[in-house]
Amino acid sequence: MYNIDISLGSSRTSQDVYESIGQTMSASDLAYFQHYFNLTVQTVSTVIGGHSSDRVCKQNPDDCVEANLDVQYMMAVAPHVPTTYYYWGGQDFMVDWLVQVAAMHSPPKVISISYGMDEQYLTTSYANAFNTQAIKVGVQGVTLTASSGDDGAPGSSARANSFMCGYHPSFPASSPYVTAVGGTMVSFLVYTL
Repeated sequence: MYNIDISLGSSRTSQDVYESIGQTMSASDLAYFQHYFNLTVQTVSTVIGGHSSDRVCKQNPDDCVEANLDVQYMMAVAPHVPTTYYYWGGQDFMVDWLVQVAAMHSPPKVISISYGMDEQYLTTSYANAFNTQAIKVGVQGVTLTASSGDDGAPGSSARANSFMCGYHPSFPASSPYVTAVGGTMVSFLVYTL
């Protein structure tokens, strides 16, 4: 559908998937995904922070949904690129992790973040702290990408209360130092005679 050339991708660059909130990835699920879709079979080259376990994913598949999805599709879209799986178990959701990335000698060149929070619940000081770290990694040549959220423009508050509909962007996708990535919906028309 997207005409992605799976022969592209270079081992001279690097990419990273950021995970948190107890998510775990499975190497065997990744291999199954790659075989099933006839993709280049490759493994995650570096795991930081643990949370990579076939056993955990077999016992509690819900604990692996987000991490598996993120790793599998990043590696499908950018094959042949060394991939780091970076699990952050720290108390702070984003800033402390990004401080660690900024301190790396050679951080991955593209980092995918599929987590976020409604910007309206964020303090200005927290957003500024994140943006400062995002600038630091940007100067190092790192591109941060983040999901624009599962709920679109209304934000996650509208899930439980339709009166909360409005424009509630997701942070860090709304940061000026992050590339926001939205979803795609495809509908197929079926004609009957």
